[in-house]
Amino acid sequence: MMMAGLRLVGTDRVIVRFPNEPTTGADMKWNFCNRSDDTFYRLVVQAKCAYGDDPHWGRHSYCYLSHSVRGQYQADILCNEARRSHDPTFPLYLFYNPAHACRSASEDGLSNIEGATLANG
Repeated sequence: MMMAGLRLVGTDRVIVRFPNEPTTGADMKWNFCNRSDDTFYRLVVQAKCAYGDDPHWGRHSYCYLSHSVRGQYQADILCNEARRSHDPTFPLYLFYNPAHACRSASEDGLSNIEGATLANG
C-alpha cells in the first residue's frame, strides 16, 4: 500500500521494483537520485509488523524479527547487502504498529509508539 501511494504521488519520478528478499534481506530498496548532479543514495528496507490481539500494547511483538534464511539472520543479510554495495547504501528497519497498539500505548502515556518507527539495520 505504501509503495502504491508513493508511486501515485511521484508519477513518473517513482519507479517501483521489489528486490529478491532472501538474497538482499530487504523488502524494499529506495534509491534517491539527484539528476542535476548525479548523486545517489540507497536505503535497503526490511519491514516488520507488530502482532497481537491483547488490548495491552506491551504484549504485542514483532514475531519475525529473528527470521533467518539458510541459517543466516535476515538482519545480517540486510547489513551485508548495504556493505557490499558500490553505491552509498544504508540498512533500515521499518516497524509497523497497528492502530490499536498505538492507541493502547497512548492511553498508557507513551507518545513514542506510532504507526511506523525507523531503526538502524
